[in-house]
Amino acid sequence: MGEFADIKRGMTTSENAQFLRFWPEVSDKLTCRIASNQDDATESRAKWFPYSKGGGYRKWFGYSEYYINWEESGRDVIAFAKTLNYHQLKLVG
Repeated sequence: MGEFADIKRGMTTSENAQFLRFWPEVSDKLTCRIASNQDDATESRAKWFPYSKGGGYRKWFGYSEYYINWEESGRDVIAFAKTLNYHQLKLVG
């Protein structure tokens, strides 16, 4: 595969307890379920967006259990990931 395309890891929070909530835990007023791109998400001014963690086979319904805190284009999730990468680089270097 690497000869034809760059291999990338999918979305990860690295701290599910901080950034993910089950859908019944989140107020409908703070969610956006219809954003199809980053511009839609930004315009919605919502904090919580659907997040699929994946998993095993489910015959009748997919993995629509979670919302992710993606407020301000994922500001908090991205900032947290940068701290992890910074600490990993310091350990290696």
